[in-house]
Amino acid sequence: CAFGFQQRSGRALWQLGGHLRRLCTPTGARFVGDPKRTQGLERVSQPSWKGIENKDRPTYTVDPDEDFPDECDALVIGGGAIGCSVAYWLSRQVNCNVVVVERDPAYTRAASPLSCGGIRQQFSEPENIQMSLFGSQFLRNIKENLAVFDLDPPDICYAPHGYLVLADEANAETLRTNNQAQRKLGAKVDLMSPEKMKETWPWLNVSDIALGAFGTENEGWFDPYLFLQALKRKAVSQNVKFVVGELLDFEFSMQRYVKGDLSFEQERLKAALVKCPDNLVRNINFGVVVNAAGPWAGHVAHLAGVGDFAGKVKLPVEPRLRYVYHLHCKEDLFPTPLLNCPSGAYLRAEGPGGHYIAGLRQSVFVVSLPPHAAKKAAAATPGIDAPFIQDVASGLHLRRDGFQGDFVTYVNPPPPLPVDQLSESAVPDEPECNGVDLEPDYDWFDKQVWPRLAHRVPCMEAVKVRNAWAGFYDYNTFDQNLVIGRHPFHENLIFCNGSSGHGIQHAVAIGRAVSELVLFRQYKTIDLSRMSFERLQTATRIRETGII
Repeated sequence: CAFGFQQRSGRALWQLGGHLRRLCTPTGARFVGDPKRTQGLERVSQPSWKGIENKDRPTYTVDPDEDFPDECDALVIGGGAIGCSVAYWLSRQVNCNVVVVERDPAYTRAASPLSCGGIRQQFSEPENIQMSLFGSQFLRNIKENLAVFDLDPPDICYAPHGYLVLADEANAETLRTNNQAQRKLGAKVDLMSPEKMKETWPWLNVSDIALGAFGTENEGWFDPYLFLQALKRKAVSQNVKFVVGELLDFEFSMQRYVKGDLSFEQERLKAALVKCPDNLVRNINFGVVVNAAGPWAGHVAHLAGVGDFAGKVKLPVEPRLRYVYHLHCKEDLFPTPLLNCPSGAYLRAEGPGGHYIAGLRQSVFVVSLPPHAAKKAAAATPGIDAPFIQDVASGLHLRRDGFQGDFVTYVNPPPPLPVDQLSESAVPDEPECNGVDLEPDYDWFDKQVWPRLAHRVPCMEAVKVRNAWAGFYDYNTFDQNLVIGRHPFHENLIFCNGSSGHGIQHAVAIGRAVSELVLFRQYKTIDLSRMSFERLQTATRIRETGII
């Protein structure tokens, strides 16, 4: 470091900053079951997207400002990882004027930096597999891809470690089928018997596991905040203009089209009305607008007139709350994959010193193994080579975080209803989400995460919760998959929403795909046509069985 400080990960620096990361600052070590709560940081009040009915839309007074961009070729709503990726790819083209509108420049409530930053190729649908493979390749070469002249190369603390997906008897055949699809596209994923897994990771309980799948290449995790900042820095170096403000509404115009002997008029999105920090409302005219608003994409689509009238299909994306728990284990560690269990829980290591990240899909906590328990279980403790473990049946996720014994864990909610029974109602056992509060729930760890964690990794039966944070998913209630492409009526409106937890790992591929649609009106690399908005109109769901 040029200033002589010891180099630390972006997440560590973010924790010190406090307001940028919704981590809980512990008042002392807390054993599971201890009623004492660690106190969270003081919440910063942020406005939530609130729908405005067309008939009640107010008339705004637009303030001219010479320094404010009043027009652009492409306007991106949302400056998270996907929005910055779109800006990065578009601005690589000569004479493409790109503006990004972001209401939360500190990213205190943005989905991207509050994610766990994992990337995996273990999906069932070819589009998701291909996006992950490209994303992994991009991340491995990020120091070249996102280099900015006269500045240090970006370092996102990328840790290449495989995911270990565990399946019980009921899910084993699905795991085999997915593995065939993955290997066909070039993914390096090996199937493992319970005996082989026990030999490789002796601390892992596989008594109820029928099959495992371990990624040997192109999987791992990274610091999502550093990744976001690297994308943004590169975009700025390519003359992208970032505007701090909140989208209030869109302006429309009527445009005449001529097709053969037919001539007709059609409404077209013309400009965005943006409320700036000085409380003045300013106008940005655009050629094309990209909805990259993450969990609030549904509201942005509503402002654009999507789904306004009876019979029209809305964008089914809404915020869902997820917690992350950080754990610690004192002893030297043995190999630890990123663990995803059938119970819905997961676990991975987090840095050196016995720290772990663990939880359900909707929650993540930091815990530590007490010294006496760690010594007793030292021979059966996950360690530095641990994969990202995902237990399909229980929903448990577990991965290492760094090299000091830290782990990250969370647990998925119960699987959704069968595809033919899916509706827009909330998935059972989802935590209540108002789109504002980001307080982690420690009772959730005690009741949902810890039992699954102790079952899958017995040495973690006695753990301490070090800290936790919460974040939002941009949850697609229709089929939990990306919606990307032009709106069939508003052709200058492009969606890239609803990744449902996979946006950070697919951000680079999504940004490239959007740029291809803007520049060429078709996909040139990965064909994402199946993920278009039209599938919502025809009720054609994408049946991704690798959603975890």
